[in-house]
Amino acid sequence: MQLLQQRRRSDQPADLLRRLPGRLSTRRRDPLRPDRRKVLPDYLHYFTQSHAFQEQVRAHAVQSTIANVSAERYGNFLIPLPALEEQRRIIQTLDRQTSATRKLIAHSERQIERIREYRQGLICCAVTRGLRAITAVATGEKATTG
Repeated sequence: MQLLQQRRRSDQPADLLRRLPGRLSTRRRDPLRPDRRKVLPDYLHYFTQSHAFQEQVRAHAVQSTIANVSAERYGNFLIPLPALEEQRRIIQTLDRQTSATRKLIAHSERQIERIREYRQGLICCAVTRGLRAITAVATGEKATTG
Protein backbone atom coordinates (compact mmCIF):
# COMPACT_ATOMS: atom_id res chain seq x y z
CA MET A 1 0.00 0.00 0.00
CA GLN A 2 1.52 3.32 -1.07
CA LEU A 3 1.37 5.88 1.75
CA LEU A 4 3.75 8.45 0.33
CA GLN A 5 3.52 9.97 -3.10
CA GLN A 6 5.95 12.08 -5.10
CA ARG A 7 4.93 15.72 -4.82
CA ARG A 8 4.61 17.79 -7.96
CA ARG A 9 6.26 21.20 -7.83
CA SER A 10 2.86 22.91 -8.11
CA ASP A 11 1.59 21.26 -4.87
CA GLN A 12 1.65 22.98 -1.51
CA PRO A 13 4.56 22.01 0.81
CA ALA A 14 3.87 18.75 2.59
CA ASP A 15 3.37 18.89 6.35
CA LEU A 16 5.38 15.71 6.65
CA LEU A 17 8.54 17.27 5.28
CA ARG A 18 8.51 20.15 7.73
CA ARG A 19 8.30 17.68 10.60
CA LEU A 20 10.59 14.86 9.52
CA PRO A 21 13.73 14.64 11.62
CA GLY A 22 16.89 15.19 9.63
CA ARG A 23 16.66 15.62 5.90
CA LEU A 24 14.73 13.75 3.31
CA SER A 25 16.76 13.39 0.17
CA THR A 26 15.29 12.39 -3.15
CA ARG A 27 17.28 12.17 -6.34
CA ARG A 28 14.62 14.08 -8.29
CA ARG A 29 14.43 16.72 -5.54
CA ASP A 30 10.66 16.21 -5.38
CA PRO A 31 9.63 15.74 -1.74
CA LEU A 32 7.16 13.13 -0.58
CA ARG A 33 3.74 13.78 0.84
CA PRO A 34 1.42 11.52 2.81
CA ASP A 35 -1.72 10.14 1.17
CA ARG A 36 -4.27 11.67 3.56
CA ARG A 37 -6.88 9.07 2.65
CA LYS A 38 -4.68 6.44 4.32
CA VAL A 39 -2.52 8.19 6.90
CA LEU A 40 -2.86 11.43 8.87
CA PRO A 41 0.21 13.69 8.74
CA ASP A 42 0.31 14.06 12.54
CA TYR A 43 0.18 10.28 12.96
CA LEU A 44 3.05 9.96 10.50
CA HIS A 45 4.91 12.71 12.39
CA TYR A 46 4.60 10.82 15.67
CA PHE A 47 5.62 7.58 14.00
CA THR A 48 8.79 9.28 12.70
CA GLN A 49 9.69 9.97 16.34
CA SER A 50 9.45 6.28 17.24
CA HIS A 51 12.30 3.86 17.80
CA ALA A 52 10.89 1.56 15.08
CA PHE A 53 11.09 4.34 12.48
CA GLN A 54 14.59 5.40 13.55
CA GLU A 55 15.77 1.81 13.20
CA GLN A 56 14.39 1.64 9.66
CA VAL A 57 16.17 4.90 8.79
CA ARG A 58 19.46 3.50 10.12
CA ALA A 59 18.99 0.28 8.19
CA HIS A 60 18.19 2.00 4.88
CA ALA A 61 20.35 5.13 5.02
CA VAL A 62 23.08 5.70 2.49
CA GLN A 63 25.94 7.06 4.55
CA SER A 64 27.68 10.21 3.38
CA THR A 65 28.35 13.48 5.18
CA ILE A 66 24.64 13.48 6.03
CA ALA A 67 22.81 10.16 6.14
CA ASN A 68 20.26 10.12 3.32
CA VAL A 69 17.34 7.84 2.57
CA SER A 70 16.00 7.87 -0.98
CA ALA A 71 12.31 8.38 -1.72
CA GLU A 72 12.12 4.83 -3.02
CA ARG A 73 13.50 3.47 0.24
CA TYR A 74 11.13 5.63 2.31
CA GLY A 75 8.30 4.13 0.28
CA ASN A 76 9.34 0.66 1.45
CA PHE A 77 9.30 1.45 5.17
CA LEU A 78 6.88 -0.59 7.28
CA ILE A 79 4.39 1.65 9.04
CA PRO A 80 1.69 0.32 11.38
CA LEU A 81 -1.48 1.68 9.86
CA PRO A 82 -4.66 1.60 11.96
CA ALA A 83 -7.92 3.06 10.65
CA LEU A 84 -8.06 6.88 10.36
CA GLU A 85 -10.31 7.19 13.42
CA GLU A 86 -7.81 5.16 15.49
CA GLN A 87 -5.01 7.37 14.15
CA ARG A 88 -6.98 10.42 15.37
CA ARG A 89 -7.33 8.87 18.84
CA ILE A 90 -3.61 8.07 18.92
CA ILE A 91 -2.79 11.65 17.90
CA GLN A 92 -5.09 13.09 20.58
CA THR A 93 -3.58 10.85 23.26
CA LEU A 94 -0.02 11.69 22.24
CA ASP A 95 -0.85 15.42 22.03
CA ARG A 96 -2.25 15.32 25.59
CA GLN A 97 0.73 13.36 26.90
CA THR A 98 3.20 15.62 25.09
CA SER A 99 1.51 18.71 26.50
CA ALA A 100 1.53 17.28 30.03
CA THR A 101 5.18 16.31 29.68
CA ARG A 102 6.11 19.82 28.48
CA LYS A 103 4.29 21.35 31.46
CA LEU A 104 6.12 19.04 33.87
CA ILE A 105 9.45 19.88 32.26
CA ALA A 106 8.73 23.63 32.52
CA HIS A 107 7.73 23.22 36.18
CA SER A 108 10.89 21.20 36.89
CA GLU A 109 13.05 23.83 35.20
CA ARG A 110 11.48 26.55 37.38
CA GLN A 111 12.11 24.43 40.49
CA ILE A 112 15.72 23.85 39.47
CA GLU A 113 16.19 27.61 39.01
CA ARG A 114 14.75 28.28 42.48
CA ILE A 115 17.04 25.67 44.01
CA ARG A 116 20.05 27.24 42.26
CA GLU A 117 19.07 30.64 43.64
CA TYR A 118 18.67 29.15 47.12
CA ARG A 119 22.07 27.44 46.84
CA GLN A 120 23.68 30.70 45.74
CA GLY A 121 22.09 32.45 48.72
CA LEU A 122 23.46 29.79 51.08
CA ILE A 123 26.94 30.16 49.62
CA CYS A 124 26.76 33.94 49.93
CA CYS A 125 25.54 33.70 53.52
CA ALA A 126 28.25 31.19 54.43
CA VAL A 127 30.96 33.37 52.92
CA THR A 128 29.77 36.66 54.43
CA ARG A 129 28.32 35.56 57.79
CA GLY A 130 29.78 32.11 58.38
CA LEU A 131 28.35 28.63 58.77
CA ARG A 132 26.89 29.40 62.21
CA ALA A 133 24.48 31.87 60.63
CA ILE A 134 23.24 29.24 58.20
CA THR A 135 22.82 26.68 60.97
CA ALA A 136 21.02 29.23 63.13
CA VAL A 137 18.60 30.13 60.34
CA ALA A 138 17.95 26.44 59.61
CA THR A 139 17.26 25.62 63.28
CA GLY A 140 15.45 28.87 64.11
CA GLU A 141 18.08 29.97 66.65
CA LYS A 142 19.49 33.43 66.99
CA ALA A 143 22.78 33.73 65.14
CA THR A 144 25.80 34.82 67.13
CA THR A 145 28.89 36.29 65.62
CA GLY A 146 32.35 35.30 66.55
